[in-house]
Amino acid sequence: MYTSILGEKRTFYAFCISVRMKHLDGTKVKLVISYREDSKEEPSFYVSDVRIWEAKRILQTYAMRWSIEGFHRDAKQSLGLDEYQVRKIRGVKRHIAMVFFAYIIMQLGPGVGGVARNIKANLRTVGSRCRLAYAEVLSSLVTFVVKMAHKEDMNAKRIFELLTRPLERSGYWR
Repeated sequence: MYTSILGEKRTFYAFCISVRMKHLDGTKVKLVISYREDSKEEPSFYVSDVRIWEAKRILQTYAMRWSIEGFHRDAKQSLGLDEYQVRKIRGVKRHIAMVFFAYIIMQLGPGVGGVARNIKANLRTVGSRCRLAYAEVLSSLVTFVVKMAHKEDMNAKRIFELLTRPLERSGYWR
């Protein structure tokens, strides 16, 4: 019996055996084949070089690591972890910190109860939340441009200046 992160109980069956891997020069590893009791899916296969562990411990270790693997995938695919273009370690640290911060924001969502709202809106992945945030920012930008275009002293050049310069120097707050 295994309790998932969300608290529901699940039963897994596992078969465990030590085998030699040809592709690893005959190194012995522990192979675990596991499937959920109520699942019609194919079994999952796990390989560990810690041969003294039993199947339960190997599965628990993989379960604990799964959220880390998910974070790493989301951070690279959706949040730009692997797209930094800085040369100094200070810049690398800042970039990583900003990716971590963005991940937290995407996980929590806006305000209290954001996680529940995101799940109800079927925004279960960081990628789907990023796409929603992109659409909201784009909508806000278009709304801003339309509002500025209706002002008497605004033209395309002036709106472009507002969008490309820091607000303090753009004259927007004067």
